[in-house]
Amino acid sequence: MGLAVALFINPDASAEAVAQYKQSFKPSKEFPEPRVMIAVNLVVAADNEKLQELKKTSDFLRIMRDSGRYPSVVPAFEKLKDIRFGASEAEYLSRISNREVSGLPLEVKKQILERATKYDADEVMLTMITHKLSDKIEAYRLLAEAFSL
Repeated sequence: MGLAVALFINPDASAEAVAQYKQSFKPSKEFPEPRVMIAVNLVVAADNEKLQELKKTSDFLRIMRDSGRYPSVVPAFEKLKDIRFGASEAEYLSRISNREVSGLPLEVKKQILERATKYDADEVMLTMITHKLSDKIEAYRLLAEAFSL
């Protein structure tokens, strides 16, 4: 059986767990070799202004989710722009930063490759929460371009 490490859910998941999985792996017909997939949240944009909008939305939703106040819809950035995170929220977001890759396209590409190496992953799955579908489509387009796909 393969191993999926959902960092976007549990950013504290360790690379040591992957090493343990690989060390104790027992081949099967379906999985003759160990396979590891990591999943991270994606925040990417073509410019810093848009990046900050998407990052604020991502951070807001994570804080709400982890405090048991997950909204029923992803709010538009216009509703979030005046929200300021306090020191404890900023510290919390910093502590769980392993949950995501965030930046301009080439920065995100580097982060993805580094994270895949750290976890010895064969595959990386990306998830992204946005208010507008067009933002998500553009993010994946930028990332495909960064990876020359």
